[in-house]
Amino acid sequence: MTTLERIAERYQVTYMTVARQWTAEETFPPILDHGSRAYVYDEDAIDEWVRVHRPEAWIAAHPNETDKVSLPAGNPKDLLRLEEIGELEGQFLSRDATPVTTLRTYMSPSKGILAPPDRRPDDGKKPVVVHDMWFRETAYAYITRPRRVRRNVEAATEPREPSELLRRYFEEHPGLLNLERIAQLDGLEHNRAPTSMNTLKTHRKQKKLAPPDRRPKDGLEPLVEELMWEPATVLPYLCRPDARRFGTANRTDDGA
Repeated sequence: MTTLERIAERYQVTYMTVARQWTAEETFPPILDHGSRAYVYDEDAIDEWVRVHRPEAWIAAHPNETDKVSLPAGNPKDLLRLEEIGELEGQFLSRDATPVTTLRTYMSPSKGILAPPDRRPDDGKKPVVVHDMWFRETAYAYITRPRRVRRNVEAATEPREPSELLRRYFEEHPGLLNLERIAQLDGLEHNRAPTSMNTLKTHRKQKKLAPPDRRPKDGLEPLVEELMWEPATVLPYLCRPDARRFGTANRTDDGA
């Protein structure tokens, strides 16, 4: 069994990446148990999901098992052009192909990320090639190289990482939140009094706070008697980039 925090730690990604992005995908394994302290997932099911859907993160947790990731099978000595390597890397990372110009910079002595070509035109070897070519094994060694999974960079448009207080709270209380609890957490997160209902109303209109996940008489279970939010929905608001943690614990303004 595992939790969101342990998943983030194992695959060397941020808690926000797991809580906001991975769990939002339809194929992500279901919650086994809400538990008394945290959402609980099947560890093996999570590992298989990461292997298939986030192979670059899976390799971070399994650096000696790169042969188990999803790359096309073939002879290790098959010859590949630089364009093909870029396409394969894009498929592997679930993004657009890596541009040839980028790959060429990876061959520079200062970076040394991609090995020099195994075959060159007029190198006197068979078969004759008209482009620089790489063996499949060379290309796959580059694509599956150990790499630090890119973490979200805090910027003006991106949520920052949740504080230890928030992480601990959501691990221990994984259920739905009402506006009163959101106001309390927002105040605690920023070392001030709870955010006022008027401010929360404004932030909802400004779409800083996402719409509620549950409403009274929405036909879902369990029944709710007021507007309610899932923790993953509230986290971006509590970690909004225009909010600042203030050093004065008795600050009473409503902040951003």
